[in-house]
Amino acid sequence: MAEGVAYTRRALESAQRSESTWGLQHLTTVEKTLAAQADPTARDLLGDIVATRRSLGTSPA
Repeated sequence: MAEGVAYTRRALESAQRSESTWGLQHLTTVEKTLAAQADPTARDLLGDIVATRRSLGTSPA
């Protein structure tokens, strides 16, 4: 889990830096997995993905 969260965090940071809506769309699959997790780190990451999506004005695919 920790490794997956770390890779997803890096992907999110890349999407944030580039303001890539395409990159965020690809994180939708990961969002579904994160939503099912009780791990606080995974839940925090999910919140960050959702907040980034809102700030860039995109909706889940």
